[in-house]
Amino acid sequence: MIQAGKLRTRVTFLKPTHTENTLGEQVVTYEAFGAGWAEFVESNSREFVQAKQVQDQITHLLRFRFNKILTTQHQLQYSSGGSNRTLNILGIVNVGERNAEMLVNAVEVTSG
Repeated sequence: MIQAGKLRTRVTFLKPTHTENTLGEQVVTYEAFGAGWAEFVESNSREFVQAKQVQDQITHLLRFRFNKILTTQHQLQYSSGGSNRTLNILGIVNVGERNAEMLVNAVEVTSG
């Protein structure tokens, strides 16, 4: 069971939308479709997820109350130090398969 006081960070859920730019190319943008409170879980070591021959470094581990709306297709966004930070979801774990809490492995989106 998650203690409510540990869920201190408001996180916005973003879903992909496909639009067409002025050149007629398909462009993926993200729009908000929900929000929730999360706890950022400390990690003492670097963790890696291997899937389809690609390695992404997990930069964040978040704990949420269980919900069925988040998938690896979505992104998360939160404010830190006056700036918005965006995370790609790499994996979601339903802790104990009890539908009470979930852990989300994510990597920060960086520009450049």
